[in-house]
Amino acid sequence: MSQTPTLETETLDERQKAQLSERSELLTGQYRKFLDQHPELRHLLSDFLSDILVNRPPDVFESYVSWSRGV
Repeated sequence: MSQTPTLETETLDERQKAQLSERSELLTGQYRKFLDQHPELRHLLSDFLSDILVNRPPDVFESYVSWSRGV
């Protein structure tokens, strides 16, 4: 399984850390607004996550394709 890259914030100066924090807050707000505007998305994500946790498929992406088609 591949690792998700992480940002080593220790290598950033204070200005860069502030910019990163500001950007993160902006995106979080936008994402929350979108989720609030689309409550059906939370339901879909919850259903899919439950299915994955119960069935533990070897390939989550392949399972999603089947799940989204109702197979």
